[in-house]
Amino acid sequence: MPALDDVLDPAAPDWLRRAALRCLEAPVERLVELGVIPSSEVLARVVPQLSAQATAAGIADPDLRRLFGAIYAAFRRRRSLLLLDLERQVRLSELPWVLAIDAFRGVGDDARGAARRALEDLVLLALTAFPQAILPNKLLQEVRALAEAAGLRLPIVDEVAADIFMGEFTRKYLDAARRAGALLEGTLYATYYGIDCARVRALDDAAAPDARTAPGFVALCRERAVEPGGGGWGPGWVARNGKVIEQEQVLTTHNLAVLVDALGLRERLAPRLPDLARACFAWVLRSFEALTGAGWQQRLRGVKNAAYAWRQMVFFLALCAPGEVEAFLAWAREHLAGAPDDARARFTPALDGLAEAARGERPAVVLLGWATGTHWLLA
Repeated sequence: MPALDDVLDPAAPDWLRRAALRCLEAPVERLVELGVIPSSEVLARVVPQLSAQATAAGIADPDLRRLFGAIYAAFRRRRSLLLLDLERQVRLSELPWVLAIDAFRGVGDDARGAARRALEDLVLLALTAFPQAILPNKLLQEVRALAEAAGLRLPIVDEVAADIFMGEFTRKYLDAARRAGALLEGTLYATYYGIDCARVRALDDAAAPDARTAPGFVALCRERAVEPGGGGWGPGWVARNGKVIEQEQVLTTHNLAVLVDALGLRERLAPRLPDLARACFAWVLRSFEALTGAGWQQRLRGVKNAAYAWRQMVFFLALCAPGEVEAFLAWAREHLAGAPDDARARFTPALDGLAEAARGERPAVVLLGWATGTHWLLA
């Protein structure tokens, strides 16, 4: 593929180059490299074009295949909503006209293989291009669609909004946590976050009154968040909900363990894991420095995002060899030494806690994003 300067005069003004980049037609990896796709949220708006091709691969008739692709793209452009009481919006496969098209779909090994390759490439791109960011719900829609087209039954969990959380998780959250526990038992991740993986794997909510819900898993999340059951709408209820949801994300790794394990991505990620962890740590410091002078709400959001990036970092480190973890800690201390005094003072305890977990000790400080009082990073 020609370089951008081969098709656009290097002397062109920046505004023209930015406009030209937005018109560039190129593989999604190239668009990420050039910064045309600057975040996982923007990636989620582009990916449906690729997902439509993969999910339509089993339709032999070319006109019908193009029609399905157009329907898929239009459906993904709709506004998504987070609903109460575990309700969900209608799915693409439930539309009558899509059901009619499915009658002409042949599900063969070639179509499933193409969908799986597309899924693996998408997950790898998201993790390596934006390692500090959790996979957003819009992108998870495409992950779920590709997994179904590949014949994979994966418990892909969405991010739950704290202000509409009704105190329940569906069974797929428990399934995701059990898979994560099987992958991470005895690792840095389990030690750092104090996870009893055997207890998580032993949870069984099959006898729950509502087969959709997982009350035992919810109780564990509340216990870890030090939040009693029952919830309530009193002062600080959003923060209390946020703490419970964050523990769900810790236990499930918010899809990282499920995707890396089920897709066999550990070997492909292995050479890049230390760099991904470094990128997360550097992003946390940069994002915190950028909050100087910001409003209170923006600072709270910044702390939450920093904790999410920290969790991604710990996951990447958990898959590294022990020597690579030691090298990371040495690099991180050196990197932190060059940070402004305020950031250095605030993040040194968090890094000390990570070092303690690397030695197999219970960390004195664990970086989490939600707090019912003033967060220690903002104190």
